[in-house]
Amino acid sequence: MDEKHCNGSLSALEENIGNKGKHSYYYAHSHKATGPKWDGKPQPRLLSKNNSPEDCYNSKTSFDTNNSSITVYSFSDENSKIKIYIPLAVSSADDVILKHDCESFALTATDINFEKKRLAFNKLFGTVEENGKVKVKSDKIIVTFTKKEVKDWPRLGF
Repeated sequence: MDEKHCNGSLSALEENIGNKGKHSYYYAHSHKATGPKWDGKPQPRLLSKNNSPEDCYNSKTSFDTNNSSITVYSFSDENSKIKIYIPLAVSSADDVILKHDCESFALTATDINFEKKRLAFNKLFGTVEENGKVKVKSDKIIVTFTKKEVKDWPRLGF
């Protein structure tokens, strides 16, 4: 429907929404479609093409199994950051070494039993800034990377 009718005035619905805003009885009808214009063809049109999260979960991982002794970890995908949580008790921050570039990382840590542990990814899901940070808590290590491009990461690596 057009914003204005033939005579140039707003409809009663549009006038009510304009006067009362989000408190209008008809507020649910105020949403306007923002998608692409219909091309008149009945066939569907491809709007974009991306890997689905299911494709990512079924693909081969970049987790470096040969060089990683840490297999239990979790991560959180925040808007512009990725945080990796590793449940490992270490004595101090000096026992943790993080080496990384924009596409991969390797974390080496010496636990409280003086055993060397390692977590490595050869290819991260996206690219990160080269300013990775490590925070050591009493029972875990938190690694924080800033994303170069803000997008969803369904998993940590490819």
